[in-house]
Amino acid sequence: MKKEVVIRRCETKEDFEIAKAITHDYMIWLGMDLGFQNTDKEFAVFNRMYGEAGGAYIYALINGEIAGGAGFRKLSNDICEMKRLYVYEDYRGCGLAFRLCHELISISKSLLYRKMRLDTISRLVKANSLYDKIGFRDIPKYYDNPDPTVRYMEIDI
Repeated sequence: MKKEVVIRRCETKEDFEIAKAITHDYMIWLGMDLGFQNTDKEFAVFNRMYGEAGGAYIYALINGEIAGGAGFRKLSNDICEMKRLYVYEDYRGCGLAFRLCHELISISKSLLYRKMRLDTISRLVKANSLYDKIGFRDIPKYYDNPDPTVRYMEIDI
């Protein structure tokens, strides 16, 4: 059976509810306290952060089922930060994370960002490999993450 993949950018209240659910599932899957990233505030202003304030959130449907999502937020006028890339287990291995990353990069470029940053940790082996493949490079720390294996990365867009 052919897989129909649809990637949507959050615009409606319903879209953002889906995005919040994906983000919540990601945080549970990660199994790490992300309080140092002010996640309570992130959820309180989610629609603004990933919508009207220079950010975006996209999610993917495969054959009508929610398969994953990711977003970016504004750090400065020319730098944004990718956040919360997550693909549900049943949809891993089909290139969806790659597509989500490229779509976010395209959207960020249309908003005139020049660089996209992210942070990741060493145990996320597939994510690290993906970011390397796409062209992200290691950079100095740009915020405090208590995980000793954190990598800070950036790509010119």
